[in-house]
Amino acid sequence: MKKSLFLLFSLAAAFTVNAQQYFFTPEGNGDGDGSSWENAAAGEYLGATITSAEPGTEFYLMEGNYAPDGTTNKWDIAQGVIIKGGYPTTMTGTDTNIDHSKAGQSVFSADLDGDGKGDNTDYAFVYVGMPEKYAHKENQEDNQFYKDVPLTEIWGVTFRDGARQDGKYWGNMLFAKHTKLDLHFCKFINNVAPEGQNNAAIVSWGSQLRVFDCVFEDNKGVGAGSAVLLRARASNSSNKEISHNQIALFERCEFTNNTCTGGYGGTVSVADCAGTLYMINCTVTGSSVVYGGAVALGGA
Repeated sequence: MKKSLFLLFSLAAAFTVNAQQYFFTPEGNGDGDGSSWENAAAGEYLGATITSAEPGTEFYLMEGNYAPDGTTNKWDIAQGVIIKGGYPTTMTGTDTNIDHSKAGQSVFSADLDGDGKGDNTDYAFVYVGMPEKYAHKENQEDNQFYKDVPLTEIWGVTFRDGARQDGKYWGNMLFAKHTKLDLHFCKFINNVAPEGQNNAAIVSWGSQLRVFDCVFEDNKGVGAGSAVLLRARASNSSNKEISHNQIALFERCEFTNNTCTGGYGGTVSVADCAGTLYMINCTVTGSSVVYGGAVALGGA
């Protein structure tokens, strides 16, 4: 284990100059240096390595369960990285070619102690967002802002059991803040907002969010969305001039049994003049709200 940890930090230092690839399995293999499937790094090092990675670094995950960094108990994903999960145990060498529509899933579950409930009580379990050095750009025009932010990609990961109890509108599972994020073949399952907390499985503030071939199932909110909530970059519903409209695109996605138990709802909700929502060839079934649109809600 000490050898694996040393090698991983050595590789992380090298990646600041030349972005490369990491291979991970839940338990690790061989030398554990992340250089191939036979020498895959153990999942216990994944969280810290992703946090410190440079844009363009690629992470390949064999199917199975992965826990976040043990220091923070959450996933802080550096902008511009590529994470691809769901690889079968038959992978060899540095091969990364699979059909993600038929592949398995790598699981990020917020139920860290196995009691059936999410343990991310005061934070979003997964964060992808603008680092502090970009904070002064919040008032720039969208085109310039998005030009300066590297695209993050996540493939074949299941995000489940998020249950944030403190911090409305900051995400039960994933919080995307001022970023560009593409999701492919991911699943968001059983992410639940406690009473009094308006939170969706994904909350996106002023971002460019594109979601392809993903599944949203059994997510529960109180109001303002159960699966997805879009909010303005400055999260100020009273001032349209500072909203800096974002774009959210969902294509070939399935939304099943997502519910809001109180107040206005919507499987997908748009608030604070938060931008433009596109839903293309999506399927929505079993949605339930008190009022305000079961499938989608748009608001000013």
